[in-house]
Amino acid sequence: MDRFQNLAALETIVEAMHAQSPDSMGMENLRRAAYLHTIIEAMLSDQVACLPDTGRVCS
Repeated sequence: MDRFQNLAALETIVEAMHAQSPDSMGMENLRRAAYLHTIIEAMLSDQVACLPDTGRVCS
């Protein structure tokens, strides 16, 4: 996937969000997809400083 494909996918996700109820499972899935595509965009554009911080994993 290149940046143009990723941005097109993100745009499609945002458009689909307008048709969903805010509390629906569909909206939750779209939010997750948008989150992942935002991370992909940061990676593809070499803006790793924009990546979200991860918490410490405790076992």
